[in-house]
Amino acid sequence: MRHLIGRVARGEIKLRRDANDAYVSGFPRQQALFELFEKDWISRLPLDDGPRGGDTELFADYRMTWAAERIDFENADVVELGPLEGGHTYMALNAGAKTVTAVEGHQRSYLRCLVVKEMFGLTNAQFLLGDFVDYLRADEADRHDLCVANGVLYHMDNPVELIELICKRTDRVVMWTHYFDEAGKGPSKNMRQQMKRAPVASIHGGFSHTLHRRDYGVALSFRNFCGGPRPWANWLPREDILGAFAHFGFEIGDILEDGLTANGPAFTVVASRKN
Repeated sequence: MRHLIGRVARGEIKLRRDANDAYVSGFPRQQALFELFEKDWISRLPLDDGPRGGDTELFADYRMTWAAERIDFENADVVELGPLEGGHTYMALNAGAKTVTAVEGHQRSYLRCLVVKEMFGLTNAQFLLGDFVDYLRADEADRHDLCVANGVLYHMDNPVELIELICKRTDRVVMWTHYFDEAGKGPSKNMRQQMKRAPVASIHGGFSHTLHRRDYGVALSFRNFCGGPRPWANWLPREDILGAFAHFGFEIGDILEDGLTANGPAFTVVASRKN
């Protein structure tokens, strides 16, 4: 027995935690769901009492409010790419969407989406765990009235393919994204260190464009890293994003410029299929 105790003390044997540590006491409450991921939340959740998570206002996002004033969510079947924590899912349903099918590839983000679904009763939302590019490529994937694709394009290795797939699967789109600007409004110094490689001319689906590679580097080790599935991504210049939509049969309805942020310039675009 002394030998066993000594091995435990030296860390050679790990004791299982008390089974009771896995249980929650007290009357069931909304805050208990939130606390499952208390240190992980990126979004600021619309809770009445207690801690509310991160600092990013994705449940009250001015970009989604702006988009909903310009493109009709009413009774729409929406596909959402990369819902993160369900903030824009919540806003799309509040804007009148009939259903939201949200595809999330990050495992812990997906679980937080399920928590949000329970917390706020998002019964008309379905969260799917998987790669949304593979979902859009699949023959069995449904067509949708509207696509919400916020914060995902600049995490793609082939961003023009994503634009092409969106244009095939829907008639309307809301997209917020960063873009690469060579005219002096590019990323911060830290971001430029991650984008040292020479730009690459590329063609996809008959559309010629330029790719600017970003290597995530040390960002991959951050606890809340939620970029793409690969250790790099390719950014597009602003004109190539707009040009790709036009090439694949969409017209731009309106643009909301974010201006220069720490990670570079960004904008929100609403677009729809040309008649």
